[in-house]
Amino acid sequence: MAELLFTNYIDPYGFTNTLGHIFRLISYFVILEGIVVRSFTEPLYTLYKNMNTTVEELTSIMSETTEIKNPYAAGRQKRVAALSEETAKKMHLTRRSIKEPEMLINLF
Repeated sequence: MAELLFTNYIDPYGFTNTLGHIFRLISYFVILEGIVVRSFTEPLYTLYKNMNTTVEELTSIMSETTEIKNPYAAGRQKRVAALSEETAKKMHLTRRSIKEPEMLINLF
């Protein structure tokens, strides 16, 4: 669009020339935003997702290790986690708010 306006201007200080420069500036910002979003946001989201998966796996391993060391409390952590999840659902909390205490309970 900017190039089309540049070909149709008569006066260097005219409206079409100014509009062409404005469209060119907008196109630079759109391209820059696309590059930044693609190159920074998506990899960070992937790293965050992988990190959360690793933390969940580690808490699970630590929970199982605790149950092996203390056979009298075997299953207690899972029962407490289930009760806390039910309580959180009754309180209409978000899924993220439910997940955080569940990981802590698995470590307890």
